[in-house]
Amino acid sequence: MQKLRLALWVLIGIGTLAGLYGAALRFNAESKNRVVELTLDIVELQKLAAAEGKPLDEILKRFKKAGATSIAVTEDTLGTLEENRQLEVIPNAQLNTSYMVAHQGNFERIVEAIQHRTHLGNQLSLPPGLDNRRLMDVGLTVPQPFHTIKSIGVGLDPNVISQLHDEAHPLHLGVVGRVSNSVNITPEGIHWTLQQLKKQGVQTVIFSGDDVLGYDSQLKVTASAFRDLGLNYGAVEFSKMKGDAALHRLAAERAVRVHTIPGAELATSTPNDS
Repeated sequence: MQKLRLALWVLIGIGTLAGLYGAALRFNAESKNRVVELTLDIVELQKLAAAEGKPLDEILKRFKKAGATSIAVTEDTLGTLEENRQLEVIPNAQLNTSYMVAHQGNFERIVEAIQHRTHLGNQLSLPPGLDNRRLMDVGLTVPQPFHTIKSIGVGLDPNVISQLHDEAHPLHLGVVGRVSNSVNITPEGIHWTLQQLKKQGVQTVIFSGDDVLGYDSQLKVTASAFRDLGLNYGAVEFSKMKGDAALHRLAAERAVRVHTIPGAELATSTPNDS
């Protein structure tokens, strides 16, 4: 019995020393990186502006004054465009196709996303002889059932980005891009997706959904794109997102730690808690 107790204490001691060693390494690493970026979600800000009956600009200025440094904007997908009635889908079960009517000037970015991010670009049926940039409502046919393509991302809403970058209201707030993975995405599509974010002024990318961009066979392509474009990969702490740990290892030099505060936690927090 005495030997068993001794063995248990030895194991406890080893575990304690290992924990202290890990804590020391983390403390040493984080003490050298004291830069903190406070990011707010654009959807939550829009809800707050609507609830208070005030322009979004005013809400942004208030948070900027309070210390906010950037705004997180989640990309639209074909599915969210449909939910927001910016895209009308008319499925044809007999032909296994989807006829989509794009509203509010979304036609061009939908076509570009499908052409550059998937293998379906050459299979699109587009109306001939049209100036896409000037049309508001345009139809196109995709040779797939809608449920298989609804996760295709079409980029950050250009209207939101324009508002954040409006020269008349220079807030100097950065934009954090949030994009999701898609089973349809190609290696070229991964690079194109991140390149489009950079063109919109994004420096840090945080993935949304269940897995990271390129999971699981194309993570090296994703890591390479981050390095080539000089983008930061926002690795969410304690995340269960598939591919997160692997991508963190592959693009360690581009990774930054992200700590999120859920709405439920915010509801019970006070300013002193931060």
